[in-house]
Amino acid sequence: MKTRNSLTRFEKSVLEKPTLAFHAFNDVFTPGQDGNPVDFDAELTTMYRGLRPHDSHYGIEGHQIAPLGAYAVELIYELVNTARQEVNKSVERSHRSLCRAHPDVRQAATDFRRKTVRVLINSAPRTKEDSNGENFHLAISDNGVEFYVSSLSVLAHLRDKITGLFEIPNTVNPLFDGEREQFRSSIVSRFHEVLLAGHVHRKPQDQIKSPFPLTYVAYVDRFGNIRLRGFAADYENIFHPDNEGRNTVFLGLGEKDQPIAVSKATCLREVPPGELGVYRNVADGERSPYWELVRRWGGENDRKGAYECLEGIKLGDAVKVIGPF
Repeated sequence: MKTRNSLTRFEKSVLEKPTLAFHAFNDVFTPGQDGNPVDFDAELTTMYRGLRPHDSHYGIEGHQIAPLGAYAVELIYELVNTARQEVNKSVERSHRSLCRAHPDVRQAATDFRRKTVRVLINSAPRTKEDSNGENFHLAISDNGVEFYVSSLSVLAHLRDKITGLFEIPNTVNPLFDGEREQFRSSIVSRFHEVLLAGHVHRKPQDQIKSPFPLTYVAYVDRFGNIRLRGFAADYENIFHPDNEGRNTVFLGLGEKDQPIAVSKATCLREVPPGELGVYRNVADGERSPYWELVRRWGGENDRKGAYECLEGIKLGDAVKVIGPF
């Protein structure tokens, strides 16, 4: 569906900004050890909390693009918001104390105001004979981040925060020969020219569908800690005041025949050694849809993480809260 061929003032202002940081996730890059992606959550979080975002790229296997791409989109969106909020608070504190903010804070305030973050999430599964694959799309979020994606499903968790969604035709495109050219990454640096020139192919946001269960395995870090993206009611059931004193919950994970017993906790320290535990990371905030499923090490010779212990669990697997509590 193609609609009006014009940009909003906000969209135009975002597209005209230079790049603050470019983050690329691609199935042609070399993945991490044993075929697993590097821990981009830790790397990106360090960048933005340190107010020093910079270009980065990450190799992700094609079959992991959907869950990890969706996780990356939501992560970067939230990191940009959080960094801006911290910068603004620091500037306000300096004004109240009648002293200048730190040079890094002042520079970050300027960068986040004058520049934008651009993200590429590209996968070429090669499951069809179509020339040059599926059309790309550009999504602009309400905080001014540009997401260039090869699959709309990675935008599922940001659907209500997208102000503009644009189709990037692969075969009829002034940027490259769509019939023969297959290296499409140049669209990130040049597609703004097409939109600003008035060649706008809008896509309605109801085209973004979520392929994920309500609660599922969203991410695994390098220590084997599992990030679950959860249905709010599931988490509330686990930690409901009526269940206070009942310290165990049973979870159904993926295709496992038997539910697993998990200790309820508020942080890793409360999880008994050698056992699995579930809690919401305080750094995520009380409204975060993410929970941590972890295993506390049993000792020097027992350093298995939750992911290693739960053999057969895959990214995207459904999680069910079974009880009793």
